Amino acid sequence: MKHSIVLAAVLLCACGGSPSSTGIIPDSGIINNGNGDAGPWSTAAFVDSSSGAGLDLVAATDTNGNLAVAYFRQDPNAFAATCNADAGCPQFALMVARETSTGTWSTEQVPAALDGGELTGHVGLSLAFDPSGNPAVAYQGGDSSDNDPLFPDDRWHDLLTGAHLPSDLVVAHKSGGTWVKTTLATSSNSIVADFSATQPSHVDDNGPVAGAWAGLIFDTDGSLHVVHRDLHFGSAAADFDASNLEYAHFGATKLGEIVTSRIVPASPVSQQVHGGGTYSHLVLTAGGEPAVYFGLGLTAPDDLSQVWFAKRTAANTWTRTMVSDVPGRVGHGPSLAYSATQGFAIGFLNGTQNDGDLLVATSADGTTWPAANTIEALGDTGLHPAVAWSGPGSGATLGILYAFCHGPTYSGTAPCDPVAKQLRFRVPGANGPLSAWTAPELVDPSVPDSTALIADATGKFVAIWRDPAGGLKFSRRTP
Repeated sequence: MKHSIVLAAVLLCACGGSPSSTGIIPDSGIINNGNGDAGPWSTAAFVDSSSGAGLDLVAATDTNGNLAVAYFRQDPNAFAATCNADAGCPQFALMVARETSTGTWSTEQVPAALDGGELTGHVGLSLAFDPSGNPAVAYQGGDSSDNDPLFPDDRWHDLLTGAHLPSDLVVAHKSGGTWVKTTLATSSNSIVADFSATQPSHVDDNGPVAGAWAGLIFDTDGSLHVVHRDLHFGSAAADFDASNLEYAHFGATKLGEIVTSRIVPASPVSQQVHGGGTYSHLVLTAGGEPAVYFGLGLTAPDDLSQVWFAKRTAANTWTRTMVSDVPGRVGHGPSLAYSATQGFAIGFLNGTQNDGDLLVATSADGTTWPAANTIEALGDTGLHPAVAWSGPGSGATLGILYAFCHGPTYSGTAPCDPVAKQLRFRVPGANGPLSAWTAPELVDPSVPDSTALIADATGKFVAIWRDPAGGLKFSRRTP
């Protein structure tokens, strides 16, 4: 039995088809003598200089194109009777930072916990803006599973400290100067009740742990689209294997649907996906329908064995595509970007420890996915990838931010080569993302444990990352 919260507590941040070799840099040495391309990037500066800032990092733009990020900040543990006397309860502040002018950021803490304070754990985060430009975040918050109204259970907790963890799907939405919290799901049957009468165990509506890897986006009318991973009891491997990725549209009425499950009714076996919902990210297409990418986590809330994409085509109808069937690593979730004219792009890490490759998959319509392209394979590279589109219409350019850990000949004791490690950026060459890419640009000489990439209102790429030395930093591409 693998208790979820061991990973939920220590994971402090954010594959089908065979990859092609088009545009690959083989495992045969360090490019540019290990220094990378100095790159047209501004000097790194702080978004938030707090040492614990930047966990579960996500980025978005408001209705005027201004940049914003949301993340958790780990603060010193709080000592309470509910925790181990030596370790105390973990404390995570939910933060939102906005760029108020070029290079200047303001930060504020969201009153995320029940008492308006900090949370004892975190498993994913999402940031979106309503049509009026007000920010909202979706996250796992609310009460602990011990106090669930339908399925009270004490197994969703930190096994190291005994801290009781939040277990609900919560949205905090700012209006004026006030953050208002709304709990959207407290149990496994809050979004969707058991849809299969042939399942006597009610596997899809039994359990108190909701809200993992929450995704949020606003419709043009201000209504909410959300996704979350329903973890049931969040205790044993069977809970994760049977978990569902669930979608809801909160408007005049609540519409709840199963995006993926191991018991999707009237579907081929290939669509009965076990363990769905890790690292999920939600977008709204130009046609007004939601689409989501997600990984499979078969034994924990944060492992990754495959990368999938699902798009809603009609009421309670989702097309599902396995984009990659090669396992990734815990803490290195994929990244999704959508352009109304260019379609979808997913960047992900493919490989095992000390042998990672950077891959990108693209689809014009979200239905047909050509084989993913290996962008770089240099020993251990492609860590913490983040993709984004920049520019309007058919001229939109795809960019990818990622970390290079070490070359194939490195045999040091540290996880990454202290001399060659780099945060890198690349764009496709003249023939597009499924062909050769341009040479890497050096953004920062570090390997962060969370990254985000976004384009500002002028079309410039902005890289944001959690600095290993502490704090949340950013750099802007200057061309």
